[in-house]
Amino acid sequence: MSLILSYINRFGIVLASDSNLSNDQGNAGFGQKVFPIPHLNAGLAYSGTYYINGSTVDTWVTNFITGSFYLYNTIEEFTSELCNRLSTEMREHELNVCTILHIAGYSHFDSKSYVEHWHISNTSLLSDGSYDMPSNEFKFSCDFNSRLNQQHRAQIIQNQNDYFYRQYFINGLSAGRISANQLIQVLEQSLNEIWSRDDNRFRKPANIFETGNIIKLYFELVIQLFKMSDYNALYIGGEVQTHLIPVPQNLDLDSLA
Repeated sequence: MSLILSYINRFGIVLASDSNLSNDQGNAGFGQKVFPIPHLNAGLAYSGTYYINGSTVDTWVTNFITGSFYLYNTIEEFTSELCNRLSTEMREHELNVCTILHIAGYSHFDSKSYVEHWHISNTSLLSDGSYDMPSNEFKFSCDFNSRLNQQHRAQIIQNQNDYFYRQYFINGLSAGRISANQLIQVLEQSLNEIWSRDDNRFRKPANIFETGNIIKLYFELVIQLFKMSDYNALYIGGEVQTHLIPVPQNLDLDSLA
């Protein structure tokens, strides 16, 4: 299982993942886990079994995205049909693996843009931070919608004040996810202290590309932890993959009534 992260701040959205493929016997190569969805100004991050209906994820997901161009006009429609296809097309042994997908982007409604984040999963999170046994049916849920949710809109408005304000969603192998969460909390505090000092010339990220570099830093620390572990494989490792979605100029920042 991989590590996937969706990170939303004033500069846009970063979707990130490691690239290692592995099983309980060891490493099994590398694969694409982050995918752009150009016609929806969105992207997808994938964690779980690397086969869908006998095809590798990079082939199957790319074909689904390509075929969705004329079929789905919203991120919700895309997510709903993708969830359905996963449930109906995954083979029994493929469904025996916990699989989670993030879909994030900017929806367009009445000449304005809004942040949306969805996830698809055949498992759920338990109170101890681990995942429940995988189900043979996928479900999808909206985690964030700045058009329909007043609290989410307020968070997006607050994001404009400082790089310090952000939202992120993280999933993947429990040990990696829990460790990454802790590292992000500590590193964000430390980096903000460094950037706030007057005796150096370090500064906060000024755009989506520099935000992506910070995300890669978080991932690299988790990857190094797995190199110094007793796990059977580098379940999280390899090059860090990212897809950057710059914030659109027409992002709606008006408060909801």
